[in-house]
Amino acid sequence: MNKKNYFWSMMPIMMVAMLSIGFTSCSSDEAEDVSSQTKDPEEVKVCFVYTLDTSIGSPMTRATGDDIFNEFYAKISNGDLIPDEYQLTLTETTTGVKYEFNGKWSAKDLITIRTGKYKVEGYTTASGAHIQEKCSIKFDEEIDITSSSNTISLNAQYNCFLLVFIDDNIADLKNRYSTEGGYGSVAYEDFFSLSNYRYAFVNYTLYNSKSTYSDVFDCIEGKYLNGSSFMIYTKNLTFEKGKYYIYNSVTNSFSIPKMEAGE
Repeated sequence: MNKKNYFWSMMPIMMVAMLSIGFTSCSSDEAEDVSSQTKDPEEVKVCFVYTLDTSIGSPMTRATGDDIFNEFYAKISNGDLIPDEYQLTLTETTTGVKYEFNGKWSAKDLITIRTGKYKVEGYTTASGAHIQEKCSIKFDEEIDITSSSNTISLNAQYNCFLLVFIDDNIADLKNRYSTEGGYGSVAYEDFFSLSNYRYAFVNYTLYNSKSTYSDVFDCIEGKYLNGSSFMIYTKNLTFEKGKYYIYNSVTNSFSIPKMEAGE
């Protein structure tokens, strides 16, 4: 056998030796790191709570010296004006698997879920066709659930605006909106009371956006103690979620001077 043929005949042996060296050169520490990265997710039990996130958008934060909103803010903060029911969807970022949960904040339910990173979307919305007694909030963030997780605090963002009427002379206040029954078909919702105020949280819209007659019938309808009434048509009003709007007195009256006698 010549030298050239001998060299090529030895190549498989040399390659096996090199591969053996490559596989056995990994340290024990590196092996532990690899095994920890491929470890299967664990199942843990977690409880969800929320914290009002006042850093996003234009939140209904407590303004200095604004005593009117302070009363609402205090009851929003302690949960009195937050609906108890919630709906959450958790999407596992690595697999895309979705988990959906319905529950009540007051129940402090324990939810079984795998460890990992999740995209959280959800909401807590009060009932009511166009106005609600309580403040709607929503959730949209990413969280990391670990084996040591037991309570997950979600950032709650405002998902509504607030209307407050502070005139003591208002005897009655309703939201009127058109229905699908045709011309002149309307429904009424009473505003709610807190202290001496009339108020409503609005999650969607004050009027019926699908009605042909919303320009004519959809309004906030009020009546004073003296029997006079007023209407605020809502179709063209613009409000922003996360803000509150305070109305003092509302008048739409006008005066006409007496006519002069004609000759």
